[in-house]
Amino acid sequence: MKNAQRLRWFLSLEGVTGRDNFVLFFSKLLFAFEAVFLYHSISGGQADKLIERLHFPGPLTIRTRYGFLAQVTRFLEYVLFTRDFEPEVVGRIDVEDRTRTFIDVGANYGFYSLYVASRNRKSVIIAIEAFDKVFEALANNVKINDYQNIKCLNCAAWKEDNININLYLNKDSISNPSVVFGGENFVSVPARTIDSIVSENRISKVDWLKIDVESAEVFVLQGAKKTLEVTANVLLEIHTEENGLVCERILKDAGFQIETIRQAKAQIYNVHASK
Repeated sequence: MKNAQRLRWFLSLEGVTGRDNFVLFFSKLLFAFEAVFLYHSISGGQADKLIERLHFPGPLTIRTRYGFLAQVTRFLEYVLFTRDFEPEVVGRIDVEDRTRTFIDVGANYGFYSLYVASRNRKSVIIAIEAFDKVFEALANNVKINDYQNIKCLNCAAWKEDNININLYLNKDSISNPSVVFGGENFVSVPARTIDSIVSENRISKVDWLKIDVESAEVFVLQGAKKTLEVTANVLLEIHTEENGLVCERILKDAGFQIETIRQAKAQIYNVHASK
């Protein structure tokens, strides 16, 4: 966000009503206090760390600008569901006519799955999230919206099927773990290939395959070779230049044309691959 947009958003009580107005206002005051007295700023990387640390006194249920509900317990989740989230990527998703199949790999708290379901109740959505704490929040967000067309899977997408792999936890963020970062803090999680998930659910065509897996994108694509044959669009977040070269080669070999649509940070960018 730009500074003026950041300030307007910070002063707003977007999405919440009644009792939650006070809870949100009080929480934002705490955030401002920490920012001013500990970091002397509410922008940049230090603000991101503050957002990660701040929990609300109780869960807030908000109605997002996209129409669906989300229950949030941390400031990070509130930011995710109230800001203009990755508009270059969201704007590409066309699901509003007829039945569409959307596979959300690295679903996190469920933004993309909830967005697609809110646009088309007939869509078929598979939301895949590996980290159990985040998965619980994802499943709860699906439940409070009563979206019967979202199936949530608590596993990691990988190049091999039916094994357990280590999911390494980011010390600054519980919502961005990775199977490739390494470190001392990790949990063991079940891993599946996208091909086996697609086969198990008897999906014959995938309209959209979205992948955001914190540097593990190459391994996800390696486990989705059959799926890519029946996929029309891939939305992929790439985390390193090396990963980008490998991913683009896999996608081009599968018949996709590739367009870069968003530069997030240095070496992190999003592509839209289409046939």
